Amino acid sequence: MDLLHHIKHYDSVALASYQEYQKEVREILYDDNTTQAQFEELYPQIVEKASTLSLQRGDIARVYIYTGNSKIGHSYSLCTMGFVPAAGEEGKEMSFLNCEIRIRGNSTSAGPKFPYSFKLPYNESLFGMDSGKRWCLLANLFDMSLMRGNIGFHLAEEMDCPYTSQSTYVEVYLNGSFLGNYELVEAISDSQNRVDVDTDENDTILEIDWNRNDGSYYFVTSLGLRFKVDRPEDITSAQKKWLQTFLEETEAAMAEESDRYLDYVDVDSFVNVYLNLEVTKNLDSNSFSTRYFIKDGKLYAGPVWDFDLSAGNVSPHVDEEGYRIYLNIQGRGDDSGDSTRGLWNREGWFKVLFENHPDFEAKVAQRYRELRPLFENVFRDNELGQSYIGKLQDRYGASFRRNFEVWDINQRYTPYHMDTGMNYDEHVQFLIDWYEARLAYLDTVYLQ
Repeated sequence: MDLLHHIKHYDSVALASYQEYQKEVREILYDDNTTQAQFEELYPQIVEKASTLSLQRGDIARVYIYTGNSKIGHSYSLCTMGFVPAAGEEGKEMSFLNCEIRIRGNSTSAGPKFPYSFKLPYNESLFGMDSGKRWCLLANLFDMSLMRGNIGFHLAEEMDCPYTSQSTYVEVYLNGSFLGNYELVEAISDSQNRVDVDTDENDTILEIDWNRNDGSYYFVTSLGLRFKVDRPEDITSAQKKWLQTFLEETEAAMAEESDRYLDYVDVDSFVNVYLNLEVTKNLDSNSFSTRYFIKDGKLYAGPVWDFDLSAGNVSPHVDEEGYRIYLNIQGRGDDSGDSTRGLWNREGWFKVLFENHPDFEAKVAQRYRELRPLFENVFRDNELGQSYIGKLQDRYGASFRRNFEVWDINQRYTPYHMDTGMNYDEHVQFLIDWYEARLAYLDTVYLQ
């Protein structure tokens, strides 16, 4: 009987017991005195014995992927997947046949440590997260701290940014080979446990996308913002017309110096998402991976996504205006070359809101003051307890270091991230120092 997973993935003690049992079965099968009835009894016994096999556990949760002789490409293909809690942690081991998996991402998919999207055969909760079919395994290849994405999601969840994806760290094994540390994340999709929108009506999930085209429906608003419709995937002509009219009215209301924009915009979501993207200083905000959704006739900011190029992890060598502005080499900052300084996210709809609505800026400042202990707790112990970076290091630091036994921390995997040349501890200290300096700068803006 074939096993569900690669033989290397199983617990060695359980596997040895099963292999000994297989020897006994073969002796029965090849015995001329074995009756037909005994043959028929063997199969359910083998199935039951195989079901007792357990997959190997480690000090953090593991994801096992088995594709046989098939390679994972950019289109979905079938695989078997196993999900195993860490040794000593509660939770059941689960395996799924007929999962679908593919390489995901844009620039990240060009690196050797592939990120993946996968679909389970049915909705299921993984490691305590909300149940769903669609999930992502983020490689964090461009972030040598491996923590920027997790910090971004953590802040968003604590800040009540709408429908923030839950996530957890795992170690991934593919066909017997260790791939490293990954972040298992709920995919952004339309469902009750993801973004709860009704796409049969006029509810929509939108994503800013300056220049890509994957066959989805793209459009440009009257303010010049280019969007992709993430959901519904098959948008009707009537929905397109409604969406165009709604956004024209919304942008017109935003541009007026009146409170009419409140009829169209959920202000709390815009305030929280703005601060999330500003504190983390996410390079891709208002260029890519910046999402909004329309629900019950109102525009919301979020869910947030994609933080690998945030918190100073940006190359000074890319000859693009956005990179020079981010690093304060030219543009909106102070020409200091210090990425911790400067207001970054006042673009697109946020720019219009700040320019025309003093009440919006006042709400941002008030919310910053409320959330400042949360922001400080990213890098420093305070009244909220141990720093979040400290917690991640205590829990996952050994796994982070194992990741760099597979992937060279000094390798430049893309031209877009910061210069290499630091060891892992130095990357962590850079992240701590960057957040401390970032908060010190934002204090001068919002605590005056």
